[in-house]
Amino acid sequence: MGMTRLQRAGAISVIGLSAVFMSACSSISQTNADLFSGIQEIQTRVGGLQHGMSLSEVSASLNVNLDDFYKLDRAALLRAQYGAEPRINVDSDRLQDIGAELSRTEGYELSYKDITKSWYFSNFGTKIKNTVEGEEMKVVFIFKDGKLAETVTSGGKVNDVDRDSVIPRPEEMIKLGRSL
Repeated sequence: MGMTRLQRAGAISVIGLSAVFMSACSSISQTNADLFSGIQEIQTRVGGLQHGMSLSEVSASLNVNLDDFYKLDRAALLRAQYGAEPRINVDSDRLQDIGAELSRTEGYELSYKDITKSWYFSNFGTKIKNTVEGEEMKVVFIFKDGKLAETVTSGGKVNDVDRDSVIPRPEEMIKLGRSL
């Protein structure tokens, strides 16, 4: 049994509207993009820091407000120092030493992100192309007894990502509408 004129017109309208309204979209995600012109500038500024500086000296040297730093909790601090969730197997005597060491240690993170995501439908709605471009970096500053002991940087240029995924063709959407 075929579709009525009204059903065909409705199916074609839905397909047409989706092609018009969803043919190209993009979004921008930024964190502290007003503080740095890019990751090269972050690396240069962080490279100029010296061990033994206080948090306020690091802030002044980077030309960043203290409010822009994010204070890490102990779990995040251990991840930054050791790269994963460390499993510490120690006896009770050594546990006090580790606790004392951690109580003298603080970590602060400064993030930067400037990423553009864009996607569009091609071939009249049969494929989606998704592209991600930009830069993202995190710097963790580890302080022992209030003095800078280590900086840990991660991130860099975000690679372009293209993904094609098949979505129903218009004629398949019409068949789907018939089955409903």
